[in-house]
Amino acid sequence: MKAIGSLIDYTPRYPGTVFANAIWNYGPTIEAIVADVQAGNPTGRNYTEYSFMAHGGNELIYVADEVPADAIPAMEAKQAAIQSGEWDVPIDESEPS
Repeated sequence: MKAIGSLIDYTPRYPGTVFANAIWNYGPTIEAIVADVQAGNPTGRNYTEYSFMAHGGNELIYVADEVPADAIPAMEAKQAAIQSGEWDVPIDESEPS
């Protein structure tokens, strides 16, 4: 059974099982917080957007030889479109029913 890891790269820990990871990069969030503090505006505002791929807050990494070769160009193109802002990921924040 194959799996996708989340937050960190699990491929070294589970070789042959985890073939891709959604990596969280908290750098953009920290940079936004520091910028607010340096500007004299320390606040508890919602920094969620800085965890989104469009802000550099996450990325998809994968083990190329464990992903179908014909899927890689589509994955990379979609990631690039998200990072550039060309494609906006729809987010549903409604409460589950």
